[in-house]
Amino acid sequence: MPYVNEEDVKAIAQKNGNPEDVVRRMLYKFAEILNEEEYRELVYFFKYIMAVKPNQSIIEYAKNTIQSVLNVNETMSLRRFFHEPLTVEEARKKLRKGQHIAVNRSVFSHHGIYCGIDYGIKNVIEYDDYIVKESTLEDFSEGDFIYVVNDIPRYSPDEIVRRAVSRKGETSYNVIYNNCENFASWCLTGEPIPWDK
Repeated sequence: MPYVNEEDVKAIAQKNGNPEDVVRRMLYKFAEILNEEEYRELVYFFKYIMAVKPNQSIIEYAKNTIQSVLNVNETMSLRRFFHEPLTVEEARKKLRKGQHIAVNRSVFSHHGIYCGIDYGIKNVIEYDDYIVKESTLEDFSEGDFIYVVNDIPRYSPDEIVRRAVSRKGETSYNVIYNNCENFASWCLTGEPIPWDK
């Protein structure tokens, strides 16, 4: 069974007003899916969040973090990508407006929204370099293959693009809670970003 420090449980529970058993279960969940160093960094992060946002529910942060960690583990595999890898030239011919696209880097995947050929040359909206911006397919791919991500959209292609455009210029990037994949999924499915709660 993974090790969880009871002092961490008490500190997080007392500071945030959550029952100790709920915090304990949350920390055990993290201990199961993270290595020891990652786990310690996460506990430190939670303590930091409590210091700067004492009224923020640590459980909500935890739920989002667990999902993000699981998403990262899942995106390390190409199983999430249900189409064949596309070169930029192939992508120009096959992609459709409003699709969630991704490229695999060496240790992570990068995500964006394809806006269609009628959008112009810069027809990908992505969260890159800590800002939501327009990019060309070439800049987005950086020479890697492009994949279509297997998301089931809640919105029409035009609405997906509108949602992506509505966040252009945003600079609230967070590697866990508001990363490029969170952004692309939000555009397609409307899953709330943390400050919407």
